[in-house]
Amino acid sequence: MGDSRLGTFIIQHRYRVDPGDSDRFWPLMATIRDHQLDLGVASFEIWQDANDPWQIVETVAYDSWSHRQRLDGRSMPPVVEEAIEDFGRLVVGGWDGIETREWDPCEY
Repeated sequence: MGDSRLGTFIIQHRYRVDPGDSDRFWPLMATIRDHQLDLGVASFEIWQDANDPWQIVETVAYDSWSHRQRLDGRSMPPVVEEAIEDFGRLVVGGWDGIETREWDPCEY
């Protein structure tokens, strides 16, 4: 497996948010990001499409697959659970509107 500054396992979520919900979206993302970073993910980044800023790519990096499993097994504070529930309502298409991919770094 190759080396990466991000870690050795990445999960990427792609989705679209209705522009009318921007005032609600960014505070929710801040809550979710802060929780992920507090848990100890290697990296958490949010990117916007340069031509369509409501097309979002969220990238969460882990040190390893087992690192992800350990963090996913932890309980969430109620404020984070509420933020995730609200987030699902802001994504166009709801939870079905999120495309999730898992990535490993390449050796070259």
